[in-house]
Amino acid sequence: MDSDFKVDFIGIGAPRCGTTWLYKCLSEHPDICMSKPKELNYFATDSVFTLSKKLTDHWYESRFNHCKLFHLKGEISPSYLRNETAAISIRKYFPACKIIVQLRHPTEALYSLFRYFANEPTFERFIENYPELVDQYLYTKHLQRFLTCFGKKNVHCIFFDDIVASPIQVLHSLFDFLGVAQMQPKFVHVKVNAKSKFALCGYGKIFFGLRKRLAPHSWIVRTFPTQLLFIHSLIEKILERLPRRNSITNIPMQQKTRMQLIEFFRSSNDELAQLLGKDLTSWNR
Repeated sequence: MDSDFKVDFIGIGAPRCGTTWLYKCLSEHPDICMSKPKELNYFATDSVFTLSKKLTDHWYESRFNHCKLFHLKGEISPSYLRNETAAISIRKYFPACKIIVQLRHPTEALYSLFRYFANEPTFERFIENYPELVDQYLYTKHLQRFLTCFGKKNVHCIFFDDIVASPIQVLHSLFDFLGVAQMQPKFVHVKVNAKSKFALCGYGKIFFGLRKRLAPHSWIVRTFPTQLLFIHSLIEKILERLPRRNSITNIPMQQKTRMQLIEFFRSSNDELAQLLGKDLTSWNR
């Protein structure tokens, strides 16, 4: 990348932990400029949109062409947290970059992801077919890569429960971390992505199906990388304007499944609590 170009901070997820809310709030700050679109996924090698080497450094820089020289530049891609090489790749380009990680009760975050995409008839089928999406909520092992690369003082953790309870305080703490002036975005009390928009037309199933089908045929992505990203962003914008309704999103999680997931995540939760000095006992029930 151009030697004068830098991104000052990057949000790494996890998915369904308030990343869209944070993106919209940060976009309102006069001293901050966020990428367009929100999720660039440039440093996530397992993303369907980054299988191609055609997504060049110039392409990445161009996502910030609207930014002014005085702006702090940032992006948020929830796929980065789970990706094994994202931390190293980000440090290679932006060694002084600050990292924002957003965390939520892993079982609830996973169920929220199912409700959002609604691409399987049951939650149990969803976690069976997409084990990599379950694994991403084993936060400790993924977060450790970023702590190793950037140091604990350059990694800021935001908890979803705090966003719900005290959104203004969450932003004030984040603005201190980023070194920008305090302000209250108009979007701070807006609830986003509460119900699935993808369920309205089955786009979730299409999206996950595309990931599986395009992976073995990466020539498609090599040929049309920017077009695929544009189409995906355009569909999201159209669906955001559609009225939301309940459908598959009402399918409950079986109590047995919940208990199995809580046990699965327990060890990682305990390690994370010790690592961050945070009481996370509520995540184990």
